[in-house]
Amino acid sequence: MKNKGIMDKVITIVKWIAIIIIVIAAVQITVNLGTKYISSSPKTTKLGFENVGQLVTQTAYLTVVKDNKKNIDFFNLFKIPFTETRKIFSYDIEVDAGVDFSKITYDVEKEQKNVKIKLPHAKIYKAKINTDSFRSYLDSDSIFTKINMIEHNESLKKMEEQAVKDAEANNMLKFADENAKRIIKGLVNSSDEYKEYNVLFEYLEEK
Repeated sequence: MKNKGIMDKVITIVKWIAIIIIVIAAVQITVNLGTKYISSSPKTTKLGFENVGQLVTQTAYLTVVKDNKKNIDFFNLFKIPFTETRKIFSYDIEVDAGVDFSKITYDVEKEQKNVKIKLPHAKIYKAKINTDSFRSYLDSDSIFTKINMIEHNESLKKMEEQAVKDAEANNMLKFADENAKRIIKGLVNSSDEYKEYNVLFEYLEEK
């Protein structure tokens, strides 16, 4: 009889555990049925270049040769012989040009499927001398004249200015403009929303 009472208690406990498991499962099924996961296609709210800032779109590499001479003049009438110090040397200079993307504005015409871009023309941002590229062609010193560091530094600045002039003369800014438009068009058409749109460009007036 005692064993029968114990068995009855065990059976009762097992029944309650089974009921609890069934209730939990039912609640879980109800929650799952009431929850619907919705995944919509992402929409483009920006065209992708708003936070780019200044972007280099063309780089030119030039070698500039400098001929530095210094001598003593006799009352500006003639140069005194054997007083000339002369140094001929060259550097490779890297010139960067690009567009300030922070100034770009755009307008989307959904009916015509056009994206109108207003942007500034490209500008030269910097010219940087590659000091490892230094080459000396003539290094002649006179005991009467010396080219000091201030004069040498001015020579380097003039070399950078010459590199910029040469780059501009070789249509660097035109190529930088074209590359900027190519980059912008690629950014616009890379989105699913605007991949079939025409990209039209208009340059901002220079102030």
